[in-house]
Amino acid sequence: MLTRFLSLIGMILYLGSARMSVASSEPVDPFEFEAQAAGATLRSQPLSEVPASVTVITREDIRDFGFQSLAEALSQVRGVFISTDHNYHYAGMRGYSPLGDWGTHLLVMIDGHPLVGGFYLDAPLGSDFPVEMNTIERIEVVRGPGSALFGSNALLGVINVVTRQGSERTSGSVEVRAISNRQFCAASDLGGTTSRGWNWFISGSGFGGPGPDFPLGGSNAGPPMTAGADGDQGGRFFASLTRSGWSFQAVFGSRTKEVPTGAWSTEPGDDRTRTRDSWGLASAEFLHDIGSTSAVQARLSLGRDHYEGDYFSLDDSTGLPARLSQDESTSGSGELDLRMILQPLATVGATIGVARRDHVTARGSSWLSDPYELVGSVDRPWHRQSAYTQLDWLPARQVSVQAGLRLDDASPGGAVLNPRLGANWRPARDWTVRALTGRAYRRPNLYETYFTDGLTSRANPDLKSESLWTWEAGLECRRDGITATINTFQNIFDDRIVITRHPVDSLLQYANVGRLRISGIESELAGNPGHGVRWRASWTYATFGEDDHAAVSTVNFAGHVGQASAVFPIPAGPGHAAVFFHAVGPRRSAAGDRVPGYGLTDIVWSTEPLPGRLEAAIRVRNLLNQSWSDPGGEEHATSRIPGWSRTADLVVRIKF
Repeated sequence: MLTRFLSLIGMILYLGSARMSVASSEPVDPFEFEAQAAGATLRSQPLSEVPASVTVITREDIRDFGFQSLAEALSQVRGVFISTDHNYHYAGMRGYSPLGDWGTHLLVMIDGHPLVGGFYLDAPLGSDFPVEMNTIERIEVVRGPGSALFGSNALLGVINVVTRQGSERTSGSVEVRAISNRQFCAASDLGGTTSRGWNWFISGSGFGGPGPDFPLGGSNAGPPMTAGADGDQGGRFFASLTRSGWSFQAVFGSRTKEVPTGAWSTEPGDDRTRTRDSWGLASAEFLHDIGSTSAVQARLSLGRDHYEGDYFSLDDSTGLPARLSQDESTSGSGELDLRMILQPLATVGATIGVARRDHVTARGSSWLSDPYELVGSVDRPWHRQSAYTQLDWLPARQVSVQAGLRLDDASPGGAVLNPRLGANWRPARDWTVRALTGRAYRRPNLYETYFTDGLTSRANPDLKSESLWTWEAGLECRRDGITATINTFQNIFDDRIVITRHPVDSLLQYANVGRLRISGIESELAGNPGHGVRWRASWTYATFGEDDHAAVSTVNFAGHVGQASAVFPIPAGPGHAAVFFHAVGPRRSAAGDRVPGYGLTDIVWSTEPLPGRLEAAIRVRNLLNQSWSDPGGEEHATSRIPGWSRTADLVVRIKF
């Protein structure tokens, strides 16, 4: 895998240099577009003043690489790896991604508004993410502890999805996408500016299809296969309205996903086993300047998430589907965030704020059908109130310091205080040194704490919040259109929440299991020499130690994660091409089996605008048709969840 990775880097560098040799324009800073980032701090700041390590996925990246979901886009980010069980997607960072945690170690936001479920504290990343990819302006991935700024779940980092806004001239597009695995999608967007200066933008999409054949034997190397049991269908809607300090936004997405993996003792390939998810978010924001040195900001958001699951369990004696088990959870929330932004001196800035989040509805239940039998139910509305501050100080022209502190008081859960301190130093024009330390946490969700059904799960009302203390330092050099980055990090988890088997009845139960220390190093090389060429390559290594529960800590732990990508014009041909390679090292399943690592290559060819403002693109995923798997969790009978084989996408887009 490493040989293949290094070979691909060499090819990328060769293509980039070959193209540069026939043109003469000046090189470009590969991160020039990252001049401002809102997800790294409480306010938009230049990245040169941000102590965290930040990667930005631009709208051009999404288009050129043909990313169809947030999870796919994140797989391009240094140190991030994605796992899937053919129902949901889960993002890991810097080696850590425990199975069964609903992805609660990374905080997902839409334009700074947290997208967090009230019952599971989960976040959507796959087809359940409610924003269509053509609606996204950029994706900011901020590594390191974020609880001092944004509260619970921001342990490993923050993912902030920044959406598009209307332009001065009314414009839009219609896009149709067909995939060889029998999936189809249609999306459209339209935006502009009214005569009174309101910028507006609206988009919608619908997708569906039976999906690819799914291998029943735990490997995608051969038969037996089942057809039409990996289907996915749904739709998304987005609208925004902004003008001089005012911003309004509405997001909604819904999907139905068939689950072919035999999860929760169901029959593999049974297309009646499926889940339904919907996410909605509406927000209003007001920002008003007070003189030239301060401003006030008010943000109000309303959210709703809903989940349903149908699971046809198997009879242990006959092996035939016996009874339908159904799950449901619903959450409705409101959040008010008030903050004041101060700039009393040219070298000193501060942000002070208070927030309250109320989940007025937070319930979940499970029952058996025919006849009806309720087996588990939780109905516990909860709230969280917070006070936070961030101080920015420029003690010298080459030095910036940032300190943050946040107090969260949740019911249930209690009070948690999280500090953060970081600094940047630019000893020379091309060099930046970063250092960051801080504490982050996530509180246990209602399912982990209170849910018992007597069939698969047992509650643990004594669960405590898990915490993470991070130390990291990095060095970055930008010169002649090339950026080199190296970071070293240490994450120390305490009271980790992991899924275990209860010693009495073997039911699944979440428990706090002690300390885990993860250390590692990240390296990245990126270039943007101009002429339509840009490239990036990275590798992350992580290792763990001082673990009190080794059998659990190694589940889905990835010691090696690598990415390489390039975009370049096609010599003597129309359009441009993109190549993307990502590799994940060996991991362990919940059963303790070793799941081999893999390296997958995608390639995209895109046309330049054709007559009639028509654009087209062809993308081939898993170009070499390699067999690969993700580790299976406790809910799966198999230790390997087979990945998708080679597919081809055709995209046709009309702009107007």
